[in-house]
Amino acid sequence: MRKSSPKSAVVRKTAPEKEVQMEEERGRNWRPIGIVALILAIVACILGAIFARNFFPTTAASPPPPIHTPYPTSAPATSKDVVSPIVVERTECLLDKVATIYEVESAERQRIEVGGHGIQHVDYYPDKGIKSISYIVPAITPPETPEIWWGFGSIWEGQLPECSSYNWVADTTKYAGDRLDSGHSGIVIDLRVDDPQKQVVANVAGLSETEVEALLAVHRQGMAGNLAVSEESIPAAVAVTGCPQAVAQTYATPADVSVTGPAIVHPWWNNGLPSFDQAQVRVLLRAGESATFLQMMGKTYIYADSAACKANLDDEFASADFPVKSIGELQSESLVR
Repeated sequence: MRKSSPKSAVVRKTAPEKEVQMEEERGRNWRPIGIVALILAIVACILGAIFARNFFPTTAASPPPPIHTPYPTSAPATSKDVVSPIVVERTECLLDKVATIYEVESAERQRIEVGGHGIQHVDYYPDKGIKSISYIVPAITPPETPEIWWGFGSIWEGQLPECSSYNWVADTTKYAGDRLDSGHSGIVIDLRVDDPQKQVVANVAGLSETEVEALLAVHRQGMAGNLAVSEESIPAAVAVTGCPQAVAQTYATPADVSVTGPAIVHPWWNNGLPSFDQAQVRVLLRAGESATFLQMMGKTYIYADSAACKANLDDEFASADFPVKSIGELQSESLVR
């Protein structure tokens, strides 16, 4: 019996098995290509989304409106869905220059409205050659109206409530000190203070009490529009210890003149009435007394409200030769009110 050769022992694969093997080999060859294709598809989707967002904006949802930041308001919200606006409080005090009344060669004293909706610093002087005083003026509220002063100067205003706690005294005092060589007296008056004795809050130049009072007397006359030709703006010499010379003012044309004592007035009238035979008379006003001389001409002498001046007033009054008339006598002639 012949033995079979080794080749007859080789296991031969059938046709179906060969097809399965070929399919597996083809799968292994295409697998990398599929992965690359998947990556490319993902990248394409991302780029497509970016392109669509930039070039084809959607109207499905609108962005929320901006939130404004107005000044503080007490208006209540109308809906629970409304987001309350951010409130910004102004805390900085800004001073606005609201008026400058220039002094020019030919200009007469100007009409000045003093008092506004904010606190004011008024650097005021009633006429050329008279030193200025800085006044701190409180805000006014309706039905109050501004006061009318006559003269020259500048006004700065700070609005409320931002400037309610501003250090007005320190700022105005520094201003006065910086301008001592520019015609400022160095005096600061705080009109927010009710007590007149406490209204002088700064005296940078160190003027005496009588000098301060004398200058204030001139300013008061100027504010009322009664300042005429000033022969002496600030007393040049001391006539009596503690009492400077009176500030003399001449009225060459008829004017209504309001005077507050201590003062001496030498008025006369030329209005066609007897008026004491047109003679110039003299009238004494003690401290605290006031009178308005109607359409008078003549002179007024305003004294400092000091003890020395009050004590010397009678001697000063007796030094003139004009007839003595009382306020009551002049009122009976309708010359004074």
